[in-house]
Amino acid sequence: MDTILDKLSQKFTAQEIIKANTEADTKALERIQEQVQQYKNCLEEMKKVNGQTKATLSEIEKTLQAGLDNFKNAEIPTDSITRLVEESLAQIKALQKESVDMQSMLDEKLAKQSENLAAANAEVTDFVHKECVKVYRNVQAVQVEENGKQTEALTAEIAKVAGKAKAAWGVSVATLVFSIVATAGVVFELLIMLGIIRF
Repeated sequence: MDTILDKLSQKFTAQEIIKANTEADTKALERIQEQVQQYKNCLEEMKKVNGQTKATLSEIEKTLQAGLDNFKNAEIPTDSITRLVEESLAQIKALQKESVDMQSMLDEKLAKQSENLAAANAEVTDFVHKECVKVYRNVQAVQVEENGKQTEALTAEIAKVAGKAKAAWGVSVATLVFSIVATAGVVFELLIMLGIIRF
């Protein structure tokens, strides 16, 4: 009986291990999904800031262009101011180009990161499924093996009990035969004493 209880406790332990592994894999998957969401939020925030920067640069460019146009239309010699404004406009255009390039790069990185995270998520899900199947099959194999051992043990116990039962049956039959013979002897003696049977 102790072995059966031991096997049952091992079975529950295996089930608890399966449950713990599944919970750990689920938590890891949730952490990955949270990181993906954080990356997406961060990239969205960067896109907003980049958009605001582009709008601000555009406004500065318009203001500087208007100032340059005013200086060009003025009759005062303003070569150095005009050159400074043109250099500023060139720098602003370069910043705008960098901003556009940065936005494209961010979009590409976001798309690649999303693909990588989707692939990682698929791999984790597939891995968790495969591991759960392995654990299930291992537990099932252990149960089949233990059931076979328990069946053998029970068969051996039944054989022992059957052997003892046969011995008891033999003693019971012998006792019955002896009782019948003894009773027959007593009945025969009574019949002789009563005079029903004479010798």
